[in-house]
Amino acid sequence: VFNWKKVLKNKRELIIKNNLIKVLNANFDSAYHKIESSIFISAFIIRKLIENDKLTTESDNFDFQIKYYKSINNVNKINRLDICCNYNLNKEYSKSVKGKEICNWIIHSYIFIPIFKKNILEGFYLSSDFDRNKILYKIELDRWLKYVDIIIEDKVLTKTMSYNIKKNDYIFIDKK
Repeated sequence: VFNWKKVLKNKRELIIKNNLIKVLNANFDSAYHKIESSIFISAFIIRKLIENDKLTTESDNFDFQIKYYKSINNVNKINRLDICCNYNLNKEYSKSVKGKEICNWIIHSYIFIPIFKKNILEGFYLSSDFDRNKILYKIELDRWLKYVDIIIEDKVLTKTMSYNIKKNDYIFIDKK
């Protein structure tokens, strides 16, 4: 667990270090690549920690408040980056989702479009290959980094498990 969290911390630092005007202006392609790849790798690490029961129940169930938009067109490989034509960006909705869901959307992203404000990455639009024709999500970078911080700091001290007949396996029912 420690090594995964060490890599996760490094990816978080890379995002912050490269999301500066002077760094992005000096070599945008390189800086943005480091940011984007760090987001993807951090999502994979977090999902792996969750699936291996290496996080507390509280971290497993961390909720994000996110914005989303409904689709108005069929999204395909040719038009997927044209979000203005594919989604109703004038009507914004909100909902609460688990951090693991966001990790899955990032890992299975069909659409991943950065949102810049004053030359700084503020967040990203995201839609997985499963729901590209339904919803476009808007993830704020600050919220993503807060989630990464929570995962880095999380420590499991005790676990309680029970046998689940349907799964034919033991499951953790509480991790603190």
